[in-house]
Amino acid sequence: MYTLGETGTLASGKNYTQTITGTDAYSTTQAQNSLLGTFSIDSTGTDAYSRGETGTASDGSPIDSSDSDSSAFSSTQTGNTFAGTVNLTLTGGSRYGLLEQFNNTADSANGGAAWETSRQWDCR
Repeated sequence: MYTLGETGTLASGKNYTQTITGTDAYSTTQAQNSLLGTFSIDSTGTDAYSRGETGTASDGSPIDSSDSDSSAFSSTQTGNTFAGTVNLTLTGGSRYGLLEQFNNTADSANGGAAWETSRQWDCR
């Protein structure tokens, strides 16, 4: 179970406070070949959440809304420990994308909120 919160003001003048609570259900499978050095780790799951928002809209009217939903996500890691390579692919929604102004400082390329990416590293 998790809880996220955010309070802020948008450039439009909207003032808001958000609270998000949710749970993740996931499964992970792993495979490896010790002779070849290859491995794979696959995780799939669903994030179920409830979101509430209060505040004042840019026109001064009050905001009091809530919603609930779920989103699927997955990650796949593959690589070869002998060659020193690893690949990571992430798909689906992110709980942080539910926040009004989330900025993912770990990935400045996409600005943060939604994530769908594939990366490869050569660790030799």
